[in-house]
Amino acid sequence: MRQVPYVNFPAQYREEKDEILDVVDKVFSRGEFIGGSPVDALEAELATYICVRHVVALNSGTDALILGMRALGIGPGDEVITPPNSYVASTAAI
Repeated sequence: MRQVPYVNFPAQYREEKDEILDVVDKVFSRGEFIGGSPVDALEAELATYICVRHVVALNSGTDALILGMRALGIGPGDEVITPPNSYVASTAAI
């Protein structure tokens, strides 16, 4: 069986370090951790990148699952099937 290597995060960080630290500095300097212009910019850039009109940035995958289920009208008593070997957040969001 062939192993698929993980992403080399240290190498990727070295390549993008200056850009990452610049963005972190701007966000921390403004104190805009929730919402604000940095999040607006992220949502706009991501929407353009994936060719959609709307993007909503959330704080976690769990919140994304919760929001998705609400948008689909899934509620108490509805059947939701998850894989048996999934992360706990998959079922915690239900």
